[in-house]
Amino acid sequence: MKRDASASAWAGAALAVVAVMGFWTGSAGGGDLKVGLDIRIGNAPPPPPPVVVVEERVVVVDDAWIVGPRRRLYDADLRLRLAQSAEYRASEELEAARRHEGDVALALDANERQIGELRREVAEREAGVGAARGGLA
Repeated sequence: MKRDASASAWAGAALAVVAVMGFWTGSAGGGDLKVGLDIRIGNAPPPPPPVVVVEERVVVVDDAWIVGPRRRLYDADLRLRLAQSAEYRASEELEAARRHEGDVALALDANERQIGELRREVAEREAGVGAARGGLA
């Protein structure tokens, strides 16, 4: 008898669930059913979402409350970060100096080439002048 009572309780619960589902689906008419995508054909597009403005506030922390080993750790971390940024800036400056050194070397090579050409030209002209003087003497 106890089994019959629990079986009928389960049957009653299942019947109640089916009835509630029927009311829920029965209340949606032909045009009331909406899908999560909200596709509208032939209607104006929905308004744009509101603009979100993020305000950043500057927070000044008085570090007087940081004491002991943690303060030494924070100070060491700050010194390390400052040294790393100085090292980065120095490496950028070194790279720029090397680039400039290469440009100067190229310009020097071009100047030396031009000087060599001018010396040959002067030597040819002096030889021509010497030949002309030798022919007159």
